Amino acid sequence: MTGTALAQAIPVILSPVLTRVYSPETFGGLALFMSLSIIMAIPATGRYEQSIILPEDDNDALNIVVLCISLSAIFCSLLWIFFYWFSAPISSIITLKNLSVYLRLLPISIFLLAAYQSTYYWFNRVKLYKTITFNKVALSLSVVTTQLALYQVSDFGLVMGYVFGQLIGVVYAVYQMLTFLHKHSEGVDINLDRIKQQARRHIKFPKFLLLGHMMNAISGNMPIMLFQSLYGPAFSGFYSLTFRVIALPMSLIGNAISDVFREAASKQYINEGECSQLFLKTFKYLLLIAVIPFAVFLIASPYLFTLFFGKAWVQAGIYARLLSPMLFCQFITIPLCSMFIIAEKQELDLLWQVVRFILSIGSIWIGYTIFKSDESSVLLFSIAFCILYLVSGIMSYSFSCANHKTLDAG
Repeated sequence: MTGTALAQAIPVILSPVLTRVYSPETFGGLALFMSLSIIMAIPATGRYEQSIILPEDDNDALNIVVLCISLSAIFCSLLWIFFYWFSAPISSIITLKNLSVYLRLLPISIFLLAAYQSTYYWFNRVKLYKTITFNKVALSLSVVTTQLALYQVSDFGLVMGYVFGQLIGVVYAVYQMLTFLHKHSEGVDINLDRIKQQARRHIKFPKFLLLGHMMNAISGNMPIMLFQSLYGPAFSGFYSLTFRVIALPMSLIGNAISDVFREAASKQYINEGECSQLFLKTFKYLLLIAVIPFAVFLIASPYLFTLFFGKAWVQAGIYARLLSPMLFCQFITIPLCSMFIIAEKQELDLLWQVVRFILSIGSIWIGYTIFKSDESSVLLFSIAFCILYLVSGIMSYSFSCANHKTLDAG
Protein backbone atom coordinates (compact mmCIF):
# COMPACT_ATOMS: atom_id res chain seq x y z
CA MET A 1 0.00 0.00 0.00
CA THR A 2 2.85 2.38 0.84
CA GLY A 3 4.53 1.69 -2.49
CA THR A 4 1.28 2.23 -4.35
CA ALA A 5 0.79 5.58 -2.61
CA LEU A 6 4.32 6.58 -3.64
CA ALA A 7 3.63 5.60 -7.25
CA GLN A 8 0.50 7.74 -7.30
CA ALA A 9 2.22 10.70 -5.65
CA ILE A 10 4.22 11.31 -8.82
CA PRO A 11 1.34 12.11 -11.24
CA VAL A 12 -0.68 13.84 -8.51
CA ILE A 13 2.19 16.15 -7.55
CA LEU A 14 2.92 16.98 -11.20
CA SER A 15 -0.74 17.38 -12.19
CA PRO A 16 -0.65 21.15 -11.49
CA VAL A 17 2.11 21.40 -14.10
CA LEU A 18 0.27 19.24 -16.64
CA THR A 19 -2.97 21.20 -16.23
CA ARG A 20 -1.11 24.40 -17.11
CA VAL A 21 0.43 23.05 -20.34
CA TYR A 22 -2.46 20.84 -21.49
CA SER A 23 -6.05 21.99 -21.97
CA PRO A 24 -9.18 20.34 -20.50
CA GLU A 25 -10.02 19.17 -24.05
CA THR A 26 -6.67 17.34 -24.26
CA PHE A 27 -7.28 15.65 -20.91
CA GLY A 28 -10.66 14.64 -22.29
CA GLY A 29 -8.94 12.96 -25.26
CA LEU A 30 -6.63 11.03 -22.93
CA ALA A 31 -9.56 10.01 -20.75
CA LEU A 32 -11.45 8.65 -23.76
CA PHE A 33 -8.37 6.75 -24.98
CA MET A 34 -7.76 5.20 -21.55
CA SER A 35 -11.44 4.29 -21.21
CA LEU A 36 -11.40 2.42 -24.52
CA SER A 37 -8.15 0.65 -23.56
CA ILE A 38 -9.56 -0.51 -20.22
CA ILE A 39 -12.81 -1.74 -21.76
CA MET A 40 -11.19 -3.64 -24.64
CA ALA A 41 -8.47 -5.21 -22.48
CA ILE A 42 -11.19 -7.31 -20.84
CA PRO A 43 -12.11 -9.48 -23.87
CA ALA A 44 -8.41 -9.57 -24.79
CA THR A 45 -7.68 -12.01 -21.94
CA GLY A 46 -11.15 -13.46 -21.41
CA ARG A 47 -10.73 -12.58 -17.70
CA TYR A 48 -8.52 -15.67 -17.32
CA GLU A 49 -5.92 -13.55 -15.49
CA GLN A 50 -8.18 -13.46 -12.43
CA SER A 51 -7.85 -17.24 -12.10
CA ILE A 52 -4.04 -17.08 -11.81
CA ILE A 53 -4.17 -17.05 -8.00
CA LEU A 54 -6.43 -20.11 -7.72
CA PRO A 55 -4.45 -23.25 -8.77
CA GLU A 56 -2.47 -25.07 -6.10
CA ASP A 57 0.33 -25.81 -8.58
CA ASP A 58 2.44 -22.81 -9.69
CA ASN A 59 2.92 -24.42 -13.10
CA ASP A 60 -0.82 -24.40 -13.69
CA ALA A 61 -0.87 -20.70 -12.81
CA LEU A 62 2.09 -20.04 -15.10
CA ASN A 63 0.31 -21.72 -18.00
CA ILE A 64 -2.66 -19.41 -17.39
CA VAL A 65 -0.32 -16.41 -17.67
CA VAL A 66 0.87 -17.69 -21.05
CA LEU A 67 -2.76 -18.29 -22.07
CA CYS A 68 -3.69 -14.69 -21.20
CA ILE A 69 -0.78 -13.12 -23.07
CA SER A 70 -1.38 -15.34 -26.11
CA LEU A 71 -5.08 -14.52 -26.25
CA SER A 72 -4.38 -10.78 -25.94
CA ALA A 73 -1.74 -10.91 -28.70
CA ILE A 74 -4.22 -12.57 -31.08
CA PHE A 75 -7.02 -10.19 -30.12
CA CYS A 76 -4.92 -7.04 -30.54
CA SER A 77 -3.47 -8.21 -33.86
CA LEU A 78 -6.97 -8.69 -35.25
CA LEU A 79 -8.01 -5.33 -33.81
CA TRP A 80 -5.06 -3.56 -35.43
CA ILE A 81 -5.96 -5.09 -38.81
CA PHE A 82 -9.58 -3.98 -38.33
CA PHE A 83 -8.57 -0.40 -37.56
CA TYR A 84 -6.14 -0.40 -40.48
CA TRP A 85 -8.84 -1.31 -43.00
CA PHE A 86 -11.74 0.60 -41.47
CA SER A 87 -10.11 3.74 -40.07
CA ALA A 88 -11.73 5.92 -42.75
CA PRO A 89 -15.32 4.79 -42.04
CA ILE A 90 -14.69 5.10 -38.29
CA SER A 91 -13.36 8.64 -38.76
CA SER A 92 -16.49 9.57 -40.71
CA ILE A 93 -18.68 8.43 -37.79
CA ILE A 94 -16.59 9.69 -34.85
CA THR A 95 -15.42 13.28 -35.07
CA LEU A 96 -12.39 13.37 -32.78
CA LYS A 97 -9.15 15.21 -33.37
CA ASN A 98 -6.16 12.87 -33.98
CA LEU A 99 -8.48 9.87 -34.16
CA SER A 100 -6.21 8.14 -36.69
CA VAL A 101 -3.28 8.34 -34.24
CA TYR A 102 -5.44 6.99 -31.41
CA LEU A 103 -6.57 4.05 -33.56
CA ARG A 104 -2.95 3.10 -34.30
CA LEU A 105 -1.95 3.29 -30.65
CA LEU A 106 -5.05 1.69 -29.16
CA PRO A 107 -4.28 -2.01 -29.96
CA ILE A 108 -0.75 -1.52 -28.59
CA SER A 109 -2.11 0.00 -25.39
CA ILE A 110 -4.65 -2.82 -25.00
CA PHE A 111 -1.99 -5.52 -25.38
CA LEU A 112 0.35 -3.81 -22.91
CA LEU A 113 -2.46 -3.42 -20.39
CA ALA A 114 -3.49 -7.09 -20.75
CA ALA A 115 0.11 -8.29 -20.40
CA TYR A 116 0.68 -6.06 -17.38
CA GLN A 117 -2.43 -7.35 -15.63
CA SER A 118 -1.43 -10.97 -16.27
CA THR A 119 2.05 -10.54 -14.78
CA TYR A 120 0.57 -8.46 -11.95
CA TYR A 121 -1.62 -11.36 -10.81
CA TRP A 122 1.36 -13.70 -11.02
CA PHE A 123 3.47 -11.44 -8.80
CA ASN A 124 0.59 -11.23 -6.36
CA ARG A 125 0.35 -15.03 -6.30
CA VAL A 126 4.05 -15.51 -5.47
CA LYS A 127 3.97 -12.52 -3.06
CA LEU A 128 6.51 -10.36 -4.92
CA TYR A 129 4.98 -7.18 -3.53
CA LYS A 130 8.23 -5.20 -3.80
CA THR A 131 8.36 -5.98 -7.50
CA ILE A 132 4.77 -4.77 -7.92
CA THR A 133 5.61 -1.58 -6.03
CA PHE A 134 8.75 -0.74 -8.02
CA ASN A 135 6.93 -1.48 -11.26
CA LYS A 136 4.15 0.97 -10.38
CA VAL A 137 6.65 3.69 -9.49
CA ALA A 138 8.59 3.20 -12.73
CA LEU A 139 5.37 3.21 -14.75
CA SER A 140 4.06 6.42 -13.14
CA LEU A 141 7.38 8.21 -13.53
CA SER A 142 7.68 7.15 -17.18
CA VAL A 143 4.14 8.33 -18.00
CA VAL A 144 4.46 11.79 -16.45
CA THR A 145 8.01 12.39 -17.70
CA THR A 146 7.03 11.59 -21.28
CA GLN A 147 3.87 13.67 -21.08
CA LEU A 148 5.84 16.69 -19.91
CA ALA A 149 8.51 16.14 -22.57
CA LEU A 150 5.85 16.03 -25.30
CA TYR A 151 3.77 19.00 -24.11
CA GLN A 152 4.46 20.92 -27.34
CA VAL A 153 2.73 18.09 -29.21
CA SER A 154 -0.29 19.08 -27.16
CA ASP A 155 -2.83 17.23 -29.28
CA PHE A 156 -1.66 13.77 -28.28
CA GLY A 157 1.35 14.17 -25.96
CA LEU A 158 -0.69 12.90 -23.03
CA VAL A 159 -1.67 9.74 -24.92
CA MET A 160 1.88 9.07 -26.12
CA GLY A 161 3.15 9.38 -22.55
CA TYR A 162 0.49 6.97 -21.31
CA VAL A 163 1.44 4.29 -23.86
CA PHE A 164 5.17 4.73 -23.24
CA GLY A 165 4.62 4.31 -19.51
CA GLN A 166 2.72 1.09 -20.15
CA LEU A 167 5.63 -0.20 -22.26
CA ILE A 168 8.13 0.49 -19.47
CA GLY A 169 5.90 -1.27 -16.96
CA VAL A 170 5.49 -4.40 -19.09
CA VAL A 171 9.19 -4.65 -20.00
CA TYR A 172 10.17 -4.46 -16.34
CA ALA A 173 7.46 -6.96 -15.32
CA VAL A 174 8.51 -9.50 -17.95
CA TYR A 175 12.17 -9.11 -16.94
CA GLN A 176 11.35 -9.72 -13.27
CA MET A 177 9.14 -12.69 -14.10
CA LEU A 178 11.83 -14.31 -16.26
CA THR A 179 14.39 -13.72 -13.50
CA PHE A 180 12.10 -15.42 -10.99
CA LEU A 181 11.48 -18.39 -13.32
CA HIS A 182 15.19 -18.76 -14.05
CA LYS A 183 15.80 -19.28 -10.33
CA HIS A 184 13.08 -21.95 -10.29
CA SER A 185 13.68 -23.35 -13.76
CA GLU A 186 13.75 -26.94 -12.56
CA GLY A 187 10.01 -26.84 -11.88
CA VAL A 188 8.80 -24.89 -14.92
CA ASP A 189 6.54 -26.84 -17.27
CA ILE A 190 4.76 -24.82 -19.97
CA ASN A 191 3.10 -26.71 -22.78
CA LEU A 192 0.03 -26.49 -25.00
CA ASP A 193 -1.79 -29.38 -23.31
CA ARG A 194 -1.57 -27.75 -19.88
CA ILE A 195 -2.66 -24.41 -21.33
CA LYS A 196 -5.74 -26.04 -22.84
CA GLN A 197 -6.41 -27.91 -19.61
CA GLN A 198 -6.37 -24.69 -17.58
CA ALA A 199 -8.53 -22.92 -20.17
CA ARG A 200 -11.17 -25.65 -19.74
CA ARG A 201 -10.76 -25.81 -15.96
CA HIS A 202 -11.43 -22.09 -15.53
CA ILE A 203 -13.98 -21.64 -18.30
CA LYS A 204 -16.34 -20.00 -15.78
CA PHE A 205 -14.24 -16.85 -15.91
CA PRO A 206 -14.89 -16.00 -19.58
CA LYS A 207 -18.33 -17.61 -19.41
CA PHE A 208 -19.67 -15.55 -16.51
CA LEU A 209 -17.17 -12.75 -15.81
CA LEU A 210 -16.44 -11.57 -19.35
CA LEU A 211 -19.84 -10.03 -20.02
CA GLY A 212 -20.22 -8.77 -16.46
CA HIS A 213 -16.79 -7.16 -16.32
CA MET A 214 -17.29 -5.66 -19.77
CA MET A 215 -20.42 -4.02 -18.42
CA ASN A 216 -18.51 -3.02 -15.30
CA ALA A 217 -15.78 -1.37 -17.36
CA ILE A 218 -18.26 0.28 -19.71
CA SER A 219 -20.40 1.60 -16.86
CA GLY A 220 -17.30 2.73 -14.97
CA ASN A 221 -16.01 4.58 -18.02
CA MET A 222 -19.44 5.56 -19.32
CA PRO A 223 -19.31 9.03 -17.74
CA ILE A 224 -16.21 9.84 -19.79
CA MET A 225 -17.82 8.69 -23.03
CA LEU A 226 -21.21 10.25 -22.31
CA PHE A 227 -19.78 13.56 -21.14
CA GLN A 228 -17.62 13.57 -24.27
CA SER A 229 -20.65 13.13 -26.52
CA LEU A 230 -23.26 15.10 -24.53
CA TYR A 231 -21.28 18.01 -23.10
CA GLY A 232 -18.04 18.10 -25.13
CA PRO A 233 -14.40 17.07 -24.49
CA ALA A 234 -13.77 19.84 -21.92
CA PHE A 235 -16.36 18.38 -19.55
CA SER A 236 -14.88 14.90 -19.83
CA GLY A 237 -11.51 16.51 -19.12
CA PHE A 238 -12.88 18.02 -15.89
CA TYR A 239 -14.35 14.68 -14.88
CA SER A 240 -11.15 12.80 -15.69
CA LEU A 241 -9.01 15.16 -13.60
CA THR A 242 -11.22 14.43 -10.61
CA PHE A 243 -10.44 10.74 -10.96
CA ARG A 244 -6.78 11.42 -11.72
CA VAL A 245 -6.09 13.21 -8.46
CA ILE A 246 -8.68 11.63 -6.12
CA ALA A 247 -10.27 8.39 -7.28
CA LEU A 248 -7.24 6.80 -8.96
CA PRO A 249 -4.78 7.20 -6.05
CA MET A 250 -7.39 6.07 -3.52
CA SER A 251 -8.50 3.14 -5.66
CA LEU A 252 -4.94 1.94 -6.14
CA ILE A 253 -4.40 2.02 -2.39
CA GLY A 254 -7.62 0.04 -2.14
CA ASN A 255 -6.37 -2.37 -4.79
CA ALA A 256 -3.17 -2.93 -2.83
CA ILE A 257 -5.26 -3.89 0.21
CA SER A 258 -7.52 -5.97 -2.04
CA ASP A 259 -4.55 -7.95 -3.39
CA VAL A 260 -3.48 -9.00 0.10
CA PHE A 261 -7.08 -9.63 1.22
CA ARG A 262 -7.83 -11.76 -1.88
CA GLU A 263 -4.80 -13.99 -1.34
CA ALA A 264 -5.41 -14.45 2.41
CA ALA A 265 -9.19 -14.75 2.16
CA SER A 266 -8.93 -17.32 -0.63
CA LYS A 267 -6.77 -19.63 1.47
CA GLN A 268 -8.82 -19.15 4.63
CA TYR A 269 -12.09 -19.72 2.77
CA ILE A 270 -10.80 -22.96 1.27
CA ASN A 271 -9.34 -24.25 4.54
CA GLU A 272 -11.99 -23.09 7.02
CA GLY A 273 -15.11 -22.51 4.92
CA GLU A 274 -15.40 -18.83 5.94
CA CYS A 275 -13.35 -15.64 6.36
CA SER A 276 -15.81 -13.22 7.98
CA GLN A 277 -13.41 -11.98 10.67
CA LEU A 278 -10.76 -11.20 8.07
CA PHE A 279 -13.45 -9.42 6.03
CA LEU A 280 -14.53 -7.23 8.97
CA LYS A 281 -10.94 -6.45 9.95
CA THR A 282 -10.14 -5.32 6.40
CA PHE A 283 -13.36 -3.30 6.21
CA LYS A 284 -12.49 -1.40 9.40
CA TYR A 285 -9.02 -0.72 8.03
CA LEU A 286 -10.46 0.69 4.80
CA LEU A 287 -12.96 2.82 6.74
CA LEU A 288 -10.21 4.26 8.93
CA ILE A 289 -8.12 5.24 5.91
CA ALA A 290 -11.01 6.81 4.00
CA VAL A 291 -12.87 9.00 6.52
CA ILE A 292 -10.58 12.04 6.73
CA PRO A 293 -9.51 12.34 3.03
CA PHE A 294 -13.05 12.09 1.69
CA ALA A 295 -14.36 14.53 4.30
CA VAL A 296 -11.80 17.04 3.02
CA PHE A 297 -12.80 16.37 -0.61
CA LEU A 298 -16.47 16.90 0.23
CA ILE A 299 -15.89 20.23 1.95
CA ALA A 300 -13.03 21.88 0.08
CA SER A 301 -12.70 20.37 -3.42
CA PRO A 302 -13.65 23.49 -5.49
CA TYR A 303 -11.20 25.66 -3.57
CA LEU A 304 -8.39 23.09 -3.69
CA PHE A 305 -8.75 22.43 -7.42
CA THR A 306 -8.66 26.16 -8.19
CA LEU A 307 -5.61 26.63 -5.98
CA PHE A 308 -3.55 23.75 -7.35
CA PHE A 309 -4.67 23.44 -10.98
CA GLY A 310 -5.73 26.95 -11.92
CA LYS A 311 -9.01 28.80 -12.33
CA ALA A 312 -9.81 26.92 -15.56
CA TRP A 313 -10.28 23.75 -13.51
CA VAL A 314 -12.76 24.93 -10.88
CA GLN A 315 -15.49 22.81 -12.51
CA ALA A 316 -13.42 19.71 -11.81
CA GLY A 317 -13.50 20.67 -8.12
CA ILE A 318 -17.29 20.91 -8.22
CA TYR A 319 -17.43 17.44 -9.76
CA ALA A 320 -15.09 16.15 -7.05
CA ARG A 321 -17.42 17.42 -4.33
CA LEU A 322 -20.45 15.76 -5.93
CA LEU A 323 -18.60 12.48 -6.44
CA SER A 324 -17.02 12.30 -2.96
CA PRO A 325 -19.81 10.20 -1.35
CA MET A 326 -19.71 7.71 -4.22
CA LEU A 327 -15.92 7.47 -4.16
CA PHE A 328 -16.01 6.92 -0.39
CA CYS A 329 -18.46 4.02 -0.74
CA GLN A 330 -16.41 2.63 -3.61
CA PHE A 331 -13.19 2.71 -1.60
CA ILE A 332 -14.57 0.85 1.43
CA THR A 333 -16.44 -1.87 -0.52
CA ILE A 334 -14.76 -2.67 -3.86
CA PRO A 335 -11.52 -4.14 -2.35
CA LEU A 336 -13.73 -6.69 -0.57
CA CYS A 337 -15.77 -7.66 -3.64
CA SER A 338 -13.23 -10.34 -4.52
CA MET A 339 -15.51 -12.48 -2.32
CA PHE A 340 -17.69 -12.87 -5.43
CA ILE A 341 -14.77 -14.73 -7.04
CA ILE A 342 -13.54 -16.57 -3.95
CA ALA A 343 -17.03 -17.90 -3.15
CA GLU A 344 -17.57 -18.67 -6.86
CA LYS A 345 -20.61 -16.42 -7.13
CA GLN A 346 -19.87 -15.38 -10.71
CA GLU A 347 -23.56 -15.54 -11.63
CA LEU A 348 -24.46 -12.94 -8.99
CA ASP A 349 -21.48 -10.84 -10.02
CA LEU A 350 -22.86 -10.81 -13.57
CA LEU A 351 -26.26 -9.67 -12.30
CA TRP A 352 -24.65 -6.91 -10.23
CA GLN A 353 -22.69 -5.70 -13.25
CA VAL A 354 -25.85 -5.58 -15.38
CA VAL A 355 -27.57 -3.39 -12.77
CA ARG A 356 -24.46 -1.20 -12.56
CA PHE A 357 -24.45 -0.77 -16.32
CA ILE A 358 -28.11 0.29 -16.38
CA LEU A 359 -27.68 2.76 -13.51
CA SER A 360 -24.58 4.28 -15.08
CA ILE A 361 -26.32 5.13 -18.33
CA GLY A 362 -29.68 5.97 -16.77
CA SER A 363 -28.44 8.43 -14.14
CA ILE A 364 -26.38 10.49 -16.59
CA TRP A 365 -29.08 10.42 -19.25
CA ILE A 366 -31.76 11.61 -16.79
CA GLY A 367 -29.56 14.49 -15.76
CA TYR A 368 -29.08 15.45 -19.40
CA THR A 369 -32.66 15.04 -20.67
CA ILE A 370 -34.72 16.13 -17.64
CA PHE A 371 -32.50 18.52 -15.68
CA LYS A 372 -30.34 19.54 -18.68
CA SER A 373 -27.30 19.91 -16.47
CA ASP A 374 -23.92 18.20 -16.30
CA GLU A 375 -23.82 18.71 -12.52
CA SER A 376 -27.22 17.01 -12.17
CA SER A 377 -25.88 14.07 -14.18
CA VAL A 378 -22.85 13.80 -11.91
CA LEU A 379 -24.96 14.05 -8.73
CA LEU A 380 -27.47 11.41 -9.84
CA PHE A 381 -24.61 9.16 -10.91
CA SER A 382 -23.01 9.58 -7.47
CA ILE A 383 -26.23 8.81 -5.54
CA ALA A 384 -27.05 5.72 -7.63
CA PHE A 385 -23.59 4.27 -7.17
CA CYS A 386 -23.51 4.95 -3.42
CA ILE A 387 -26.49 2.64 -3.09
CA LEU A 388 -25.02 0.08 -5.47
CA TYR A 389 -21.65 -0.12 -3.71
CA LEU A 390 -23.26 -0.49 -0.29
CA VAL A 391 -25.38 -3.38 -1.61
CA SER A 392 -22.29 -5.07 -3.03
CA GLY A 393 -20.54 -4.70 0.33
CA ILE A 394 -23.41 -6.39 2.15
CA MET A 395 -23.46 -9.22 -0.39
CA SER A 396 -19.68 -9.68 -0.10
CA TYR A 397 -19.92 -9.96 3.68
CA SER A 398 -22.64 -12.60 3.40
CA PHE A 399 -20.35 -14.62 1.11
CA SER A 400 -17.51 -14.42 3.65
CA CYS A 401 -19.62 -16.13 6.31
CA ALA A 402 -19.76 -19.89 6.80
CA ASN A 403 -19.58 -21.86 3.59
CA HIS A 404 -22.18 -24.50 4.45
CA LYS A 405 -21.22 -26.81 1.61
CA THR A 406 -17.65 -26.96 2.84
CA LEU A 407 -18.71 -27.43 6.45
CA ASP A 408 -21.13 -30.22 5.56
CA ALA A 409 -18.49 -31.97 3.49
CA GLY A 410 -16.11 -31.73 6.44
